[in-house]
Order: sequence, then C-alpha cells, then structure tokens
Amino acid sequence: MLCILIYWGYSVLFVGFKDIPYALQQNYSIHEGVMTASYYPNQFEMDGRIYTKNPWTFSLEEGKVYRIYYLPSSGYVVDIEKGD
Repeated sequence: MLCILIYWGYSVLFVGFKDIPYALQQNYSIHEGVMTASYYPNQFEMDGRIYTKNPWTFSLEEGKVYRIYYLPSSGYVVDIEKGD
C-alpha cells in the first residue's frame, strides 16, 4: 500500500507541481508528429511518447499529423492543431 501511495504522490503531485511555472507563464513545449495510437479516452501516443489530453475537448485520428502544445513534465496537452 505504501508503494502505491509513493508512486501516486510522485506521478500526480510532484510532476504536476513541476508544471505550474510553465502553465502560469503559458510556456508550453511544442511537438509535431503523427498520432500512432490511442490508449484510453484521454491518452495517445505520438512518436513513441504518451501524452494526456482532455477527452471531451480534442478528438484525434490515428495516422494524421498534429502539432501539440503540452506541459513538459506531465505531457498534458493544452492545445492541438492539425499539421501539414
């Protein structure tokens, strides 16, 4: 049980706190690539990295090119644009 709490504390709280300065300054990381897989309603893979998005805001299609704006520590997607 302690291991679960430690993991949750690190993955949710610590990583989220690291993104606060980026979110306040709207200093997002940008990546453009092909969406290769969708895992849950809120997670997808692009070029080998898993990102998290709001499932009610963005709908993506596998094989399409997107430009994403995300928080660097957590990989939470703030905005998505269709790529070229």
